[in-house]
Amino acid sequence: DGQVLIKFWLHISKKEQKKRFRAFLRDPLLRWKITREYKRHHRQYRKWRVAVEDMLAKTSTAYAPWTVIEANDLRWARVRVFQTLVGRIEAELSRRKGAAAPARRAAGETATLPAKKLARRALAVAAEEKPQAVAAAASG
Repeated sequence: DGQVLIKFWLHISKKEQKKRFRAFLRDPLLRWKITREYKRHHRQYRKWRVAVEDMLAKTSTAYAPWTVIEANDLRWARVRVFQTLVGRIEAELSRRKGAAAPARRAAGETATLPAKKLARRALAVAAEEKPQAVAAAASG
């Protein structure tokens, strides 16, 4: 159909999740967002992470890989999302014109690893990346 499918998983650490919950609870306009179910999910963070790894592994394809982005810093996460969008769209446009795809790759697009290992690695890398990486990526 000529569509480009781009999937993102915005990952936040357990510590950041707790910090956001506390901020929401202090704000009367956001307090409603924190339900008992959210609190239960936070307590089961490790189980959820394993489930996410499994989901990423089972639903990532060469055509539509997941891009895992560390989202503890929302501003940096938005930049990374836009970088990935631009890169994937440029690659698809180049492919359609018959030219070689740009060398740039979106985060998480390493097709050589087994899917489960790739998902685990992508989450680990996302958790370690720092906003300074944006400046390096933009200049390189």
